Amino acid sequence: METQEITEAQLKSLLPPKVHSILPDEFTGILDKAITAGKLCVTYPHLNQNAVMISMVLRELIDKEFINFEINSILATLENIDVEESLKILQILVEAETDFASGEARIIRYFYH
Repeated sequence: METQEITEAQLKSLLPPKVHSILPDEFTGILDKAITAGKLCVTYPHLNQNAVMISMVLRELIDKEFINFEINSILATLENIDVEESLKILQILVEAETDFASGEARIIRYFYH
């Protein structure tokens, strides 16, 4: 996967439709934080930039209690995304909660712990 700088419009196009319906207008900082996380991936091209940015948005929605931090809720939110990508995002979210986060999860952990 090629890592590149991304705009807010490009990030919105990556997000599944369910996230668009949940994403509140007053939380515009959510996308800014996700784009910043995506910029960190430019330094580490082996990281999945899209998964990191989507995970950042989901993590914020979980923190604000717009979606539950449980497998079924997260996978239902990601239903229009490729299964492999959905599982990667789920792995990132779970790993970011541990003290042993690495790779993409370490970036998420940087912002939330």
